[in-house]
Amino acid sequence: MDDVESVSSPSYNYIYIMKTDGSLWGLGDNRNGQLGDGTKINKTEPVKIAEDVRKTFSYAFIKNDNTFWRWDQSNPTPEKIFDNVVDYRVNARLFILEDKNFYDEVRTGEIALRMEDVMLPSQVVIP
Repeated sequence: MDDVESVSSPSYNYIYIMKTDGSLWGLGDNRNGQLGDGTKINKTEPVKIAEDVRKTFSYAFIKNDNTFWRWDQSNPTPEKIFDNVVDYRVNARLFILEDKNFYDEVRTGEIALRMEDVMLPSQVVIP
């Protein structure tokens, strides 16, 4: 495969391939729909998942237009979850949006944490 920008392996049995043109590809075990190609069929050749992708995660990605897309075992086809996403913190399950607030993954639209409530390292005093 030509023009590969990065390869990530969220698990030992499947990989995501990011190409320089922003396309996202998957390869390997897909019995739980982890490749996001709309099937649950294992792939021995790379299959395109999406275009215009900026950042990838296991079962998810952020597109260049700052939309966050995700899929799961019950629906192996990516669907848009959130707009205006700057980044996503997988372990905390928080979206960081353009308005600089953090939103939880529950999709309630409720602000989980306001940026002004976060202490920056320069504000922390160690006794």
